[in-house]
Amino acid sequence: MNDLGAKLRVLFSLNIFTLIIAVPCLGVGLYEAAKMGRILQSYERIEGTITGNSYIIDQDNSGAYYPDVAFQPEDSRTIRFTEGIGTSPARYRAGDKVAVLYNPTDPSDALINSWMRLWVGPLTFIIVGGIPLLINLLINYFTLVEMRRPRP
Repeated sequence: MNDLGAKLRVLFSLNIFTLIIAVPCLGVGLYEAAKMGRILQSYERIEGTITGNSYIIDQDNSGAYYPDVAFQPEDSRTIRFTEGIGTSPARYRAGDKVAVLYNPTDPSDALINSWMRLWVGPLTFIIVGGIPLLINLLINYFTLVEMRRPRP
């Protein structure tokens, strides 16, 4: 593959792949990470209690246990919610205490404050988008360096 035209075609295909797949994934990951940062800054922290687990079956007939959580903000009624991330087997048991983040203007907007809940999604997208983008940039760089080398 010493032919310059063939190298440029491969490089072009790689760049198109990166633009279509990697860049959007990286963008989604960065957006979600920024959203989690805003949640951490603006939501209140409180201790909640696991009241049980809801077993929910997905479209592909696989299921997961989604923790049911209750907490009571100061001067308010008890708020109950089902966490949006499920696991199989269940990660929590009824009676377990968990850290909860909730929106002070809408306490029903709440989630369990765990590393997995906050960061696994954004980091997955950042890695899935970032690694191919980095590889693409390195390939482009070294290809351009090779193309600029004087030929005997």
